[in-house]
Amino acid sequence: MDMRRVVVVFVGILVLGLAPTLVPAQGLLPGLPALGGAYGGAASCGGKDAGGFPGPTFYIGWQASTPNTSFALDAATLGVGGVTNVSENYRNPGLWLGLTVPVPLSESFSVLASGWYLIPGTTGASASESYSPAGLGNRSWTAKTNWWFVDGLLAFTPRNNFALLAGLRYDYFSTKFTADNQAGFVFGLGSDEAELDSYNVIPLIGLQFTFPCGQNNLILRAVGFPALVGSLKYGETMGTAGLRLDTSGNWNGNNGWFFEAFGEYQCKPFGPSSSLGFFMRWNYTHGTSELGVNLLGAGVATDTFGLRLERSALTIGGSVNVNFITPL
Repeated sequence: MDMRRVVVVFVGILVLGLAPTLVPAQGLLPGLPALGGAYGGAASCGGKDAGGFPGPTFYIGWQASTPNTSFALDAATLGVGGVTNVSENYRNPGLWLGLTVPVPLSESFSVLASGWYLIPGTTGASASESYSPAGLGNRSWTAKTNWWFVDGLLAFTPRNNFALLAGLRYDYFSTKFTADNQAGFVFGLGSDEAELDSYNVIPLIGLQFTFPCGQNNLILRAVGFPALVGSLKYGETMGTAGLRLDTSGNWNGNNGWFFEAFGEYQCKPFGPSSSLGFFMRWNYTHGTSELGVNLLGAGVATDTFGLRLERSALTIGGSVNVNFITPL
């Protein structure tokens, strides 16, 4: 396994691991108490937590619209129908809705279950596509992305101020492209369309720290893994030639990686039963595959292409947490 990818994935986790030496704190995952007990514990800064059962946290945030997704198909030999490279770059802005539910199992173990769904921008986003050889030209699309994921993390708390995390994420990512400007592509037609579908299974390991002080919490988390498992498929039509470029296959697991950093600041302006927060999340996915690409309708043989996908996402928003308080 390429050690450079391992370093890239875990550098954030290792740096974050130094945080407890800088800030004395107690706490667990968002909404979970310290080690004083699964349903209550002592707070830092001289305060005291109310007893109760940790409740869900609701998130809403906007994903930045900078170019954040690209993929490329590169032929191993001669290509198909004269096409040796296809490259796509596009944005996928939208509104994320998320829900996180902590489930305490004991004083040392808990489960954090999460689900997130992206509502894409109503107008779609522009996408540019280029081809090799250069004589084929290029064209632009309107792209609309459907993206959601669910994950589960098991948290082990060897010390009061941080948790070791391990779990799994299922990530579904699909972009539909409709024709925008096809004039620059020799085979382009206004009715052309394309679609990229990716089904990702992502192992997760990492760390999370909570730094509470009075009624406020600062939460830092980093997770990742130097592999990407799953499958993908891509197809696009070339209208004037009556052709369709089509491919599907599996990710090369040990040639991919995933990393995510998450930070949240929570305060309790209405008492211990609820909190409001501000969060920021950034993640990066890198996947590669070797696929057989067909040019349907051309009567040409399949050639092997290397596919590379790069996807990053920055999300900024707010959160609301509701706890279930019991009398002390």
